[in-house]
Amino acid sequence: MKHLKRSDDDYLSLCGSQDFNFSNQDFKGCNLNSIFGGIKCNLMDAKIRNNSIINANAIFGGITIYVPDDVNVKITSTPIFGGVS
Repeated sequence: MKHLKRSDDDYLSLCGSQDFNFSNQDFKGCNLNSIFGGIKCNLMDAKIRNNSIINANAIFGGITIYVPDDVNVKITSTPIFGGVS
């Protein structure tokens, strides 16, 4: 089971689950990749400026992204045997 942060904005969960919390951080976007695992990305208390892009890829896994009520979300996704919510 691996949970990796590959760079400042790349996050990977491989054969397990991982929670990423951006509380009180300036959030400018990130890449989330889940392979045979799951990711929870919590942006509820993040400082979101302008348009932030999250590239989310799930293969046999799932990704859940929590955002504040006042944030507009547009989802474009192609999960493979997984899901994004």
